[in-house]
Amino acid sequence: MMCNPKIQDKKPELGKYIVTGLDVRGKRFAIHTDSYIHAMGINLYRGTVWEIKNGKRKRIKSTYN
Repeated sequence: MMCNPKIQDKKPELGKYIVTGLDVRGKRFAIHTDSYIHAMGINLYRGTVWEIKNGKRKRIKSTYN
């Protein structure tokens, strides 16, 4: 059985993440990353973690203090 080399060369699409929100002084920020662990590890005061797939944002986590 022969394997198609084109299929083997394809890598799964990595998700892209954006962390948006306000810092404790009220200033807006946005952090762009490719790592899920990095995005979820950011200590949010007030904000949202978004996953980008196919050009659309999907909210993963939201924090409001």
